[in-house]
Order: sequence, then structure tokens, then C-alpha cells
Amino acid sequence: MIKIDRLLIKDDQNNLFKIFNILSESDKHKEPYVKICFPKNKFGGALYDVDKSSEIIDNYYKQFKRLNIELIEFTYHYISGVSHFKSKNGHILQIKKLPGIKSKIPINILKIIIFDLDSLHTFNNQIIPGYFIIPNKFNLKQGRIIDIYINQKEDPNIEVGNKEGINYFDKYEFIDNEYGIRITLTDQEFKNKPANNGITFHRPLNPTANFF
Repeated sequence: MIKIDRLLIKDDQNNLFKIFNILSESDKHKEPYVKICFPKNKFGGALYDVDKSSEIIDNYYKQFKRLNIELIEFTYHYISGVSHFKSKNGHILQIKKLPGIKSKIPINILKIIIFDLDSLHTFNNQIIPGYFIIPNKFNLKQGRIIDIYINQKEDPNIEVGNKEGINYFDKYEFIDNEYGIRITLTDQEFKNKPANNGITFHRPLNPTANFF
């Protein structure tokens, strides 16, 4: 089982902000899944189901339907290929027939783009084991892009392809020996941040396609 109790990021004043929790477990039917839990924030986030990969520029979002939902969590069942979100009203926006982990291709289950930290609350709790602080600080001028991938632990590691539009920092891997999976977080920022604000959540409808 993988359990990251808090994924945190610092701003340039060393204030900490919680981005999400992540864990791997199985449901009552013994089907394994990865769950990402979002913190309560001030304004919610914009959700986009993205049907094609492309460089994110100023007018990128005009082609997609925007959903403003206060998200609680996102779940990806990586054997059956089913994902859904959860809001305060229950499970929503389920999609089936997504790639499963047995495809041996890394699955980009979710992309989180942080244009600013205004909607997040400052995190003042004591840092304890199970918390993970992203080493590189948040730069308001560049924003932040965090991709979450899963694949089988014996498969090749995630490699970021085209880095032309980003400043790539690093990747962070977490192995679940019980379920035989690897969760990888890739951390990058824009070279030229698009004119947007807040936080957006991208669920790729083609999770094996790269955005950069």
C-alpha cells in the first residue's frame, strides 16, 4: 500500500500549502485502485476532461467544457479501467473503458496545473513521516504542473518526452509492493505561463498521450 498523507509545496516565503493526499488500496470487491484526495479550498477548481494532448497556451481551455466543482477525490481503478470523481454530493463523472495497468504503458491518470496558490490554505501543521514536500518552490511567474502516472512496478520508468514548453524539475516514484504498482509524480513548470488563474484538474480521456 502506498500512502502519501500530505503532498506539500512551498512558496517563495517558505509557506507550505497542501496539494493532495494519495493512496493505493482495494475496494469491497477487492479491486485495487489509486485515490487522490483534495484539500478543502477557498474557491474550488476547474475540471476539464481533455480529449487530446496539446501545448497549453492562453486560449487552450476555450475548446473544452469547463466544470467548476468542489472536488473531494479522484479514483482510478487501474485493472478495469474506470475513473470517477467525488464531490460533496457523491460520485460523479464516471468514465469506463480507460486503459488498464496491464497494457504495460504508463497511464497519466491526472494532471494538476497550479497557476497560483490563492485558493489554497496555508498549512501550519507539524511535518511528520508520510508527508512529502516538493523540493522546488512554487514560482508564481511560471506556475506548476504535476502529472500523476501509474504503471506496473516492473515496467520501464516514466520518462518525460518533449520538454520544450516546460522547465522540468524531477520525478518522484513510490512503489507499492503489495499491489505491484509504481506511482510516479512528475514536477515541472511552464516556461511561459498561460494567462489563467487558480487550479485546474485535467483528466486525460487518452491517458497514454503526453501533453508535452
